[in-house]
Amino acid sequence: MDDADHASKLEEQDRARAIDTALQRQDSARVVVDDDGQRLCIDCEADIPKARIAVQPTAKRCISCQQKYEGT
Repeated sequence: MDDADHASKLEEQDRARAIDTALQRQDSARVVVDDDGQRLCIDCEADIPKARIAVQPTAKRCISCQQKYEGT
C-alpha cells in the first residue's frame, strides 16, 4: 500500500467515525414521550419500563432495540 492509499484509507475511517458520532448525537437528543408521559423507544415506540429508566436514566431504546443497536 502506497502513501496515497494509506491516506485515503485513514480519511475514509475518519469520515465513518464522524458520521457515527453525528448519528449518536442525533439519537441522544431525541426523546419520544406518549400522551401520558411514558418514555417510548426511539426505534419501535414500545414503552421503556420505568425500571430500565431508573437504572439507565438516559435510555432512549427498549432493551431489545438497544441490543440490536449495539449488535449484541
